[in-house]
Amino acid sequence: MVAAPFGDDRSTPTMQMLQFRELVASKLVAPARRRLARDLFDAAPVAGSAAPDLDIVRTVLVVRGAGYPPPSPATYSIGVVRCVTPSAWKSQVLALARRPCPVTLGGAQADAVRLLSQVLELEPGHLAFLKALADGEIRPETLPLDGIHDRVRANPALRRRLQAGAEFLEER
Repeated sequence: MVAAPFGDDRSTPTMQMLQFRELVASKLVAPARRRLARDLFDAAPVAGSAAPDLDIVRTVLVVRGAGYPPPSPATYSIGVVRCVTPSAWKSQVLALARRPCPVTLGGAQADAVRLLSQVLELEPGHLAFLKALADGEIRPETLPLDGIHDRVRANPALRRRLQAGAEFLEER
């Protein structure tokens, strides 16, 4: 987490927020899982921005996605962005967005496809991590990034998955 200040005419408080690469991964997990227009709308700005290290985004996507009920991040597909219909876009996005809406359905889909096509290319270490998790073990050492093992091992969603089973996790 990174502390980022914001403020106006009052004293400047501090707000805790995710690092950008973690935010990108989280915003990509949502449309890959839920197929909602509002998730695609949220993913479009991060997908269209200057991409952070894709290896980190890919690993965070695997770890965060594994903390949800099936499907597994190993089966996420870029095809899900095409599941958002124009009527869903109108009711979930255009009805609530500022005018003019900064992104179109086609633009959001194109940005999401471009980034997801890179991020969803999982490496053998990601697949080994997901297989170990399916077998009841959290094995962060299989992931291709150093320095995150303790955070992954302590991840509450992954620990809950091992206790209750993936099918009993809640959608969030």
